[in-house]
Amino acid sequence: MITILQLFLFIQIVLIGSIECKKEVKFLSVSVNPNTKFLEFCDASITPDSNGHSLDLKTRLLAPIQKDIHVRLDFFMKSKQDSEYKEFFAYDFDVCKLMDDFMSQTLARLWMENMVKYTNIPFKCPVAEGEYYIKKLVIDEKSLPMVAVSGIYMVKILTYVKEATPENTLASTTLEVEVKV
Repeated sequence: MITILQLFLFIQIVLIGSIECKKEVKFLSVSVNPNTKFLEFCDASITPDSNGHSLDLKTRLLAPIQKDIHVRLDFFMKSKQDSEYKEFFAYDFDVCKLMDDFMSQTLARLWMENMVKYTNIPFKCPVAEGEYYIKKLVIDEKSLPMVAVSGIYMVKILTYVKEATPENTLASTTLEVEVKV
């Protein structure tokens, strides 16, 4: 479940906004490293489909999490000329507080209203134990910020409870997407 929240938050931070020009976005890769103390399994796949590429994620949360779910997002980008990623933004936040206040936050509200069609995640805390998924997620070109340029973007997502330590980590996920303007 937390891995799915990580993906949603990546999309919210990097891929929210609107723009008039034509842009193509596709998922290139996804990798998930779950902590089996919290998650029973994490399946992640990218599937070519009529919309380009869609992302599917599935996991089982083994016990409820009442509060203090945090996410750290580290954003990277490389252009066609670069061989290495360059970090351009990092952000750490409390997921439960974001979900509790999402109606007062325009970007969070827009993101959650759009994402609900792809998932069974409850957008509130506590998060109950159980199976959670994202099915056939595609990134709409209209959700890209105006500053997005052609290139390959990567986000490293660390989800944890209370403190970012190995024993408190729920999962770490790495996503890559390609943007073509």
